[in-house]
Amino acid sequence: MNHFKLYGFIILFSAGFCFTSEANVLLKSGSFTYEQSWSQELLFERTYHVKAPSGKGPFPVLIKLHGSGGEGRSMMRHFTQRSSHILIAPDGYDRQWNVSRQRSKAPDVDFIKAILDHVKTFPNVDPKRITIMGISNGSALLNRLMIELSLSDFQAGISVVSQLVEEQYKNGSFWYDSTGGNQYNKKIQPPSGRRFLSISGEKDPIIPYEGGKGVVGYHFLPAEQSAFLWAQVNGYQGKQIAADKGEQYDADPSCFLYRYVASNVTHVKVRKAGHDAGRAVGVRKLITEFLENDSRGSL
Repeated sequence: MNHFKLYGFIILFSAGFCFTSEANVLLKSGSFTYEQSWSQELLFERTYHVKAPSGKGPFPVLIKLHGSGGEGRSMMRHFTQRSSHILIAPDGYDRQWNVSRQRSKAPDVDFIKAILDHVKTFPNVDPKRITIMGISNGSALLNRLMIELSLSDFQAGISVVSQLVEEQYKNGSFWYDSTGGNQYNKKIQPPSGRRFLSISGEKDPIIPYEGGKGVVGYHFLPAEQSAFLWAQVNGYQGKQIAADKGEQYDADPSCFLYRYVASNVTHVKVRKAGHDAGRAVGVRKLITEFLENDSRGSL
């Protein structure tokens, strides 16, 4: 296990002998830790797992955030066929991500930012082709990251079954806590230019598609409105696409697409699907297509 906060890759010997720096070391498969302290823990080691393809790259990066009750290592079993991406899967504290109402109060935005800053120091990582994909509770954290982190931190997001919650968007503005906590007491304008794909199940009993009270007492925005707000962040000035105007996806008739800003923001409604909407054949194809843009360097 690599303790990247405690140990670096810089090795210095006496003059005239040897100098090795991170610039000459590739990011390799394995597990890394980052040390954090907060109200619940002191000097706690946070872990993330890496699967890197062979070669010098630079490769695009896919970071996967598990849902509540999950863990990073299990996420590595998915998309392992994607040799064109470096795969990264962090572990949430207490198997969850802190958005505001979870048991965990871990500083997860800082944790993900630390991972991003660390992996970008390696020459086989392309810092301009980084996608973060969240599932359920991981999607809720992704929304927070899209609000609070800059475009230079990561350039694309894939949200699977979790739209914005009312803490994150209310009274016509996005909100966050400048101290890194859960008060959501300061307005913020998210960065423009980030590609975004969101997926929601029409019959989701946990995170209601039409918005309202859902899991852990969160109040969710309607899924289509949430995607529309991200389109507006990216410069879209038209009206929200009507619910009955979604474009049926040829590869899967259960999927209806709401495309904005040259498809850089796309919402997918999966008809008759619940919280398992991410398993739809059409969704898997759309995610693959989205990630293939990274492989072609089309960001």
